[in-house]
Amino acid sequence: MDKEAGLLTLMVFSDLQGASNALEQLKREKKSSGLKSAVLVRKERSGELSVQDIGLTPGKGAAAGVALGAALGVLSGGAILAVGALVGVLGGLVGRHSRSKRLAPELARPLSAALKPGCSAILAASEQELPEHVIHEFSALGAEVITFDLSGEVHQALQDHGSQAYQALENELKESTAAVSPPAPPYARIFVVINPASGKDEPILNGLNDVFHQYGVEWEVGITHKYGDARALARRAAQEGYDLVAGYGGDGTQHEVANALVGTGVTMGVLPGGTGNGFCHELGLPKTLREAAEILATSRSVRHVDVVDLGGEYFIQRLYVGIEPEDQTSREMKNQYGTLAYAITGYQRVTTVKEIRYRIQIDDQLIETSANKLYVVNAAQSGTGISVTGDLSRSDDGLLEVFILDKARLATLSAAAQRMTNLHTAGAGQFFWRGAQISIETDPDQPVWTDGEYHGRTPVHARVVPGGLPVVVAEN
Repeated sequence: MDKEAGLLTLMVFSDLQGASNALEQLKREKKSSGLKSAVLVRKERSGELSVQDIGLTPGKGAAAGVALGAALGVLSGGAILAVGALVGVLGGLVGRHSRSKRLAPELARPLSAALKPGCSAILAASEQELPEHVIHEFSALGAEVITFDLSGEVHQALQDHGSQAYQALENELKESTAAVSPPAPPYARIFVVINPASGKDEPILNGLNDVFHQYGVEWEVGITHKYGDARALARRAAQEGYDLVAGYGGDGTQHEVANALVGTGVTMGVLPGGTGNGFCHELGLPKTLREAAEILATSRSVRHVDVVDLGGEYFIQRLYVGIEPEDQTSREMKNQYGTLAYAITGYQRVTTVKEIRYRIQIDDQLIETSANKLYVVNAAQSGTGISVTGDLSRSDDGLLEVFILDKARLATLSAAAQRMTNLHTAGAGQFFWRGAQISIETDPDQPVWTDGEYHGRTPVHARVVPGGLPVVVAEN
């Protein structure tokens, strides 16, 4: 006489509520589908796993054993592993009632890792296929539905020993999945400095909460209102013991946060919230808030970037000389034109720039020249994604690049264009120098800008601090 066979149906949802909604429909179809038992599995955004026997049959019934046994296998590798795992437990129990049998940890561990955080699933045991309209409804709810046969032999074994299998699996789930929690985030406590006046209009707190909650990160924010607030907030967060301090804003915000963290040993995080986000480009970070926040919550890779000491004040990207404050790109221009604002103001300056006499000491080399503008580069990526020195600069090589621009000498402009386009010609090497210590004097004195922020006026002395700032980057 043929042994009775059965069916297992797995439904995986990409959210936490989908399985619960589908369960109500399953209960209504219990009679027509021959449903015997079901298990509801949820993986919270924090990574916490819960497995609930729905109780459609008695707690020690064979079908409940089928469902839990299959949950171990199906969610971690398919029907064959599901049945194999359960039969393995039965084999260890039959005739050995006097000895406790635990599943090997590798059988229970995948259940904790198989579902993505924020997902749910139902595993149902039934005598026949679920009605077609039910499958369609589950699919409409966003479920991936998989149905497979359970052989008569296994079904009979479960009828004979289901209660023992169920108890062993239930105990193992309680012990093993609790012990195999997701890895702790690399930075348990994160403080985010937010500049609300930066160039992007997006729901900042919602995005941060969604990501940080998912990975179990404890987080706090501070809001800036004026220049200097970002530095003060970041310094306080470092003193309060936060593992990572991040800046949400443009390059000016990152400049302030970096200045607060240099020398503290606290790692910095960068979230793109400005118009250009040149420092994000330099580090190869994502352009969106959520993707960048995921890196802070998960990445254990740190890049030790150089910082440049100006006598207790630091910059991380560029210093330039030769632009008066009134000629800078305004916040209003940035809001109206985005990154195009920089090109517009650059074009407007062409008619107003003045010839300046420079005396530049680069390590042991003295250069005296005339030019309109002078740049000292640590990190070369601009907000447009174009490097101002092509591939000649790295922010972790212990060196600074120096070049000049002069509208009266087209060769200076041509050389800069060749460097930006990575043309390694003799011309690209003109009006271009490297060193670790740079001193700049001008006649007359000129404004000095660092990372887009006003620093003071010449003279100025810059010294590289190699690897002076640890910054989180994406894992390779």
